[in-house]
Amino acid sequence: MHFETTRIIIVSYQSERYMAPLLRSLAATIDPARCVIVIWDNASTDATLAIIEQERPALGLDLRVMSSKENVGFMRGNNEAYAALQEETPCETMVLLNPDTLVHDGWWQPLVETLRNPKVGTSHRCCCCRTGR
Repeated sequence: MHFETTRIIIVSYQSERYMAPLLRSLAATIDPARCVIVIWDNASTDATLAIIEQERPALGLDLRVMSSKENVGFMRGNNEAYAALQEETPCETMVLLNPDTLVHDGWWQPLVETLRNPKVGTSHRCCCCRTGR
C-alpha cells in the first residue's frame, strides 16, 4: 500500500455551523503536503459554501469543493467524491468525516498505521461527543 497521500471526504448539507470549526481543526492537525480534502455539498441552501470560501485563504489546505445540484444523501455523496478523486489520482487511503467532527492532534496517524497491515481493509477511531462522552 502507498500512504504518500491521504484523501479526506466530507459530505455536507446545511452544515454552516460546523464547517469552520472542522476545517480549522483539520488545518491544525494534518500535513497539507500529504492530504487532499474534498467537500461534497448536497445542495445546501444555508451559508455552508460561503463559510468554506471565507475560511479557505487562511487554511493552507488542498481543499476542493464539489457542489451537487440536489441532495443525493450521505452515501452517494461519498461515492461521487471518491469516484472523482480516483479518476484524478488513484489513492488507497481515504478518510470519511462528518461535518460536525472536530479532530485533535494525532487523530489520523493511528488510522493510517493500522492500514499498513495487509489483513486490514478499514480502520476507525474512537469518537466522542462534543460533550466529551
